Amino acid sequence: MTARKTALGLLLLLSACGGGGGGPVDGGGTTAAETVAGYCDQFWTAYAARWAICDRASAAYWAAFYAPALRCGDPVQAVTAGRATYDQARATACLGFLAAGSCDAIEAQVSGRLLQADCQAAVTGLLGAGATCHSPESCASDVCLESPYCPSACFTPHVLGASCTDEPLCVPGLHCDRRYAPTAFTCQPLEAQGRFCVDDADCQLGLRCDTGAPGASCQPRRTSGYCADDGYCAVGYACKSGSCVWPKAAGETCTQGQNQCAAGLWCSGGACRDGPAAGQSCTAVNGETPPCIGAACVSGTCVAWSEGGACTTAAQCAPGASCVYPGTCAMPCPEP
Repeated sequence: MTARKTALGLLLLLSACGGGGGGPVDGGGTTAAETVAGYCDQFWTAYAARWAICDRASAAYWAAFYAPALRCGDPVQAVTAGRATYDQARATACLGFLAAGSCDAIEAQVSGRLLQADCQAAVTGLLGAGATCHSPESCASDVCLESPYCPSACFTPHVLGASCTDEPLCVPGLHCDRRYAPTAFTCQPLEAQGRFCVDDADCQLGLRCDTGAPGASCQPRRTSGYCADDGYCAVGYACKSGSCVWPKAAGETCTQGQNQCAAGLWCSGGACRDGPAAGQSCTAVNGETPPCIGAACVSGTCVAWSEGGACTTAAQCAPGASCVYPGTCAMPCPEP
């Protein structure tokens, strides 16, 4: 499954797991549920637990962020309405990938940058190119573009060597080459270390587009040095005070006020601990603000994320939802 993401100013809706391709792999001993609803719950529960390990972060924090209740509506409704099919064998293999895949590969799966074949085929959309869609789960191509309309239309990404001048969207594992001839504006394999790039999506796993002198090129994500956000840093590292650092995990000793702990954790009582839950205080202590779990910090109190309630900022809305006029949290174009 993948998360919805924004790309080049368009809301690119990559499927939670559609498309097909390749044969199943060993499921790693975990059998997927018979229903897509059960499988979706398994997928996001397993992903949250695995990502907490990769990120050295709070398991509770990522469990709330990737809660199945926030992410399973579209695939379940697409299958229920007959716009998609569910393959239990491929779903089982996908769960095996979550158990055994590298942290870089698992991150790429959920971002939609490079999809694992079984996860891509566990739920397969049935609508062809140009068909009206609300989410990628219904599209055979896994892509439903909004710009900014809802509903929109299924779009077939370009294959290797195809022109991408009309829409810079290539199949996962490729990118729209924006260099000079003869490959300019055609879909090409992701770039290796040292190769020219325009943004991070041009580079292979574990690399990012470094725009420093003498020119932009794909370079390893950093384990030290300057960063503007966590995307600059290798998996397991975090961007803190402008530098990539190895953060402290749950239970490790820390000094309050130095912001040393990993995502969802803060320094309390001399050790990194989970942040507060909804209803608890999130007031800064000694210069360190505790991160709310499954909630937003509003006027010093953690307030549970909302899917359809009132909001003044996007931070008050559940992951994936936006604060839209006249101040209501709304999910983007849900399956009818």
